[in-house]
Amino acid sequence: ASLMDAEYVAFVRGRIIEGRQMLLDALATLGKKAAPSQTNFVFFQAGKPVEQMQRYFAAKGFTIGRAFPPYTDWCRVSIGTPEEMKQFVGVLPGAFA
Repeated sequence: ASLMDAEYVAFVRGRIIEGRQMLLDALATLGKKAAPSQTNFVFFQAGKPVEQMQRYFAAKGFTIGRAFPPYTDWCRVSIGTPEEMKQFVGVLPGAFA
């Protein structure tokens, strides 16, 4: 039923776009390469093993995707609400400290 609700679909799509752009902007500021995305996730090159990034983000209350060999230094982050993405972007720089 929710898919038949065009207003709701547009609302959710807008929130995903907002959160995705927030993350892409933060990654660009940090000089990190990200794959082009029209989806509800961003795939970016962390430059460190995914497992190390997973531990960092878990300690901050976030779960990121598994490794996708051979891209073992790339991270997959699903887009949450804009509020969640603000929190994620807030801790993102510490992952590269």
